[in-house]
Amino acid sequence: MDDTTRISRKIGKCPDRFYAQLNVKTAQENYEEQKQQILENTSKTKIIIDEKELEKTIVEAIDKILSSL
Repeated sequence: MDDTTRISRKIGKCPDRFYAQLNVKTAQENYEEQKQQILENTSKTKIIIDEKELEKTIVEAIDKILSSL
């Protein structure tokens, strides 16, 4: 049972405007939550990419040093 159904059973018949406001509020909360998750996932992805690039650079530097000896 979703929140709209649960609230309507408690209050009884409500005007459509109430449901519209409830749905907009829920949509805004969901949007903010998803936006935060996307930002967190994006920052994690950047760190992983940077670590791989750093590892590649270190390996190349070590190879150059060893080949010059």
